Amino acid sequence: MLLEDILREVDGSPSSYTRASRLIGEGEFDQLAPVNVGVLSTFTFDLVSPFLVVESARRGMKVSPFFAPFNQLEQQVLDKGSALYQNDPGVVVIASRLEELAPPLIERFVSLGQEDVVTEIANVTERVGGLVQGIRQHSQATVLVFNFAPPSHLSAGLADTGLAMSQTSAVQQTNDQLARVCRSETGAFVFDYARLVTESGQRKWQDPKLWYLGRIPMGSNAQLKTGKSLSRY
Repeated sequence: MLLEDILREVDGSPSSYTRASRLIGEGEFDQLAPVNVGVLSTFTFDLVSPFLVVESARRGMKVSPFFAPFNQLEQQVLDKGSALYQNDPGVVVIASRLEELAPPLIERFVSLGQEDVVTEIANVTERVGGLVQGIRQHSQATVLVFNFAPPSHLSAGLADTGLAMSQTSAVQQTNDQLARVCRSETGAFVFDYARLVTESGQRKWQDPKLWYLGRIPMGSNAQLKTGKSLSRY
């Protein structure tokens, strides 16, 4: 089957993407440049795979994704014999959320003092920075670091803007620090996940059913948008 025919049959539904992704993976298409992509995440991310594969094919790439088990970050990065490096990635994606990296910043922000907030931000920055540096020690892959979406519910509600350091500001400061980390490392870039979520809207982005079923914080439309955006890198 020709690549053009495979892509033409994609109608926007998850099932059509899944079928096209399988056919692309099974076929030999000389016009596509092979790219191995390694994904490290703190949540279930592999449902993005068919969208990433198909949208990358539209842009001339045959992507072979590897998804590490969620929350296996340092385990994959620091071990040069890990499955991540065995897949010889040309691109490594670090997809993490503050809900897992720094739960207090999301779940109990109003109970934190300003110094506590600063400490949480510093801890996240240090951890992500260590991951980027660890990857660079073992690989020359391009590194894409997801920044953090604003929380779906502010701990202080409408009073957030009246806090000495608001929760909104704390998330933005964390994102600013991630950008600084990426600027300091060759071949590391921010993937603007926050903008994707904001442009789509939190309610449209999430599917509570998928979250409770498999810790998947994105609905099918959000998975498509994420796959499309990743393919552009």
